[in-house]
Amino acid sequence: MDTLIFLGVLALLHVAGFVWWQWHSARQRARETADARAEALRWYERLGGQVMNLHGDTPAVRQALVDAGERYNAAGSQLERARTVRQYEIARETALEGLDHIRAARAALGLDAHPHAQPAHPPAPEW
Repeated sequence: MDTLIFLGVLALLHVAGFVWWQWHSARQRARETADARAEALRWYERLGGQVMNLHGDTPAVRQALVDAGERYNAAGSQLERARTVRQYEIARETALEGLDHIRAARAALGLDAHPHAQPAHPPAPEW
């Protein structure tokens, strides 16, 4: 009888541990997804502000702004559909590509390219 009680308690502890682990994993995934969403939105909004406030008439500036606007629209669409960390990362990368075009437009206008407008991309490793 004592062995039966011991096995029952052991099984109960095993089930409780499994339920806790599932709950903890779900919370962690939700937190990671929320963080990725916030990061993507941050760069998307920064790109939007630059797209709306920068103007120029030269062909190079116009093309860079068109390209940035396309990335802005694409990132917005990606953000609407995103549900996973990877999908939010893709939207973030699209917004950063748009900011690269903004930097090109600012350079063509003779303005400071604002190096703080996007994170520094780490250099590729040299093997």
